[in-house]
Amino acid sequence: MGVDERPWFTYWISTVQTFVCILSLLFYGFAPFALEMREARGDVMDITLSSRRVAYLEQSNPWFGPHYADLIRLGAVYSPCMRRELEMWKAIEEDRRIENKTGCCITNDRSGCYQSSESICPRTMARWIRWDKPLTAASKKNFLTHESKTIWTQPRKSGAVCGQDPSYCRLPLSVAPYEWPDDSTQWPICRENHNGPGLPEHLTCQITGRPCCIQFQGLCRIATKEYCDFVQGIWHENATLCSQVNCFLGICGMIPFFSGDNPNQIYRLFTSLFIHAGVIHLALSMAFQMYFMAYQENLIGSKRMAILYFASGISGNLASAIFVPYYPTVGPSSAQCGVFSSVVVELWHFRHLLDPFELKFQSIAHLIVTLLVLCIGLIPWIDNWSHLFGTIFGLITSIIVYPYMDFGDKDYDPLLQYISSTVPKSPLVQRGSMSTIINIADMRTAQGYGQWANAFPYRGDQGRTPVFTAQVIWKFLRKKFNNKRSFYVFISAIVFSILLSILLVVFFGNVKIDCPWCTHFNCLPVFQCHNLGLKLKKWLPI
Repeated sequence: MGVDERPWFTYWISTVQTFVCILSLLFYGFAPFALEMREARGDVMDITLSSRRVAYLEQSNPWFGPHYADLIRLGAVYSPCMRRELEMWKAIEEDRRIENKTGCCITNDRSGCYQSSESICPRTMARWIRWDKPLTAASKKNFLTHESKTIWTQPRKSGAVCGQDPSYCRLPLSVAPYEWPDDSTQWPICRENHNGPGLPEHLTCQITGRPCCIQFQGLCRIATKEYCDFVQGIWHENATLCSQVNCFLGICGMIPFFSGDNPNQIYRLFTSLFIHAGVIHLALSMAFQMYFMAYQENLIGSKRMAILYFASGISGNLASAIFVPYYPTVGPSSAQCGVFSSVVVELWHFRHLLDPFELKFQSIAHLIVTLLVLCIGLIPWIDNWSHLFGTIFGLITSIIVYPYMDFGDKDYDPLLQYISSTVPKSPLVQRGSMSTIINIADMRTAQGYGQWANAFPYRGDQGRTPVFTAQVIWKFLRKKFNNKRSFYVFISAIVFSILLSILLVVFFGNVKIDCPWCTHFNCLPVFQCHNLGLKLKKWLPI
């Protein structure tokens, strides 16, 4: 990269990230600032039309930014929005199985009705209507057809549902071959009911509870709007059953899923790199990118920096979605760890320009900083898995994209290349002076480099050991490449592809990982490690 050029990619990515952070704060505001989960309590109107004391846990934001639910809608990495998360959908399907056994609970004074199980409906104050249960005399008189006053019988077993009935829905009609199944959890939302006298009581009562999607775990409860607003849920005023709504559509936002109950917002691996959890998070990112990353971009160029940034960032986010599936993560920390790991490649390249003490000092300093970053990742608000895999993929990508790396048969010497490239050309010696080259080679030999053959020191007959066999294979592969750098780039590309393929198979294949200690790598047990591992913990209101 020329000295007159600028680190345009660093400037661009930093500008976009700042702009996105400002807009997110303007539109969504600030979440409670705290280091632990915040418990909120309050009195709200329940579906029974009585006041109820409710308490729930809310995720605070220590970065001074929006709520985590809002970060998900902005494009954070959140596995349930990217694939069908088995643990969550198992809980959802269990709730639907229970909902299929519910009925309509109608108060005796007809002040309201709501969908509930028989145990929740108070017998002294309300009547619970279920089609597969014998109707009492008081209930039978309310089930009359439009044409007659005779007792009406319901052939279905699943129901009744407050505010909805296949026999009285105009849109969509329940007629063959589109007849509604005898399973209320598979009913569509009735957009228009029949009007007139003689309607069943569960269609004329005032519905007090509708589906409410609670927080960002995809779980739903029948609740009042006041209750739903208090717990910061999403209230569905047109639906009557939780099975009629897909809570992840409202939680995830962005582009709707291509196919119903199958989340597929895989592009979150990319969009989350532009989002920050708050002002503090943004300030730390800007400090790193404008100081360290801009310097690295001056060395390798904007295009290569963009490849390194996005390759390590997306790969790190993919690992985060696998090992921390139930917690939203945002920010470019995985990409920044990948950029920082490129220093290792630089140290290898310039090792001959550094004296042994300085090389050792630089290596130890880089190792200490890397370990410090991983130690910081042990607190609950930082994702260590994205740091780890961002570092790994960043190191591999650096070998591939760095333009000046050289892996010759002999140890590469930047000083030798500089001297030989600056000596004027001659007809006999195309680059450099032969005497200069010989003198430097003798100096290196005197320093103890010795003679090398195809990058392997001769140590006599090693026998047919696994190490010797591996060396033979290695030398054979290297001889196939005229340019030795191309060989190492080829090997690095293979390793990159294998690691990325493994992550993709594990993620999209929903491969179950039994790893109890994985949570401790991301959060020490001295903290509140809610959903920072592979185990789902529900935060339902109480």
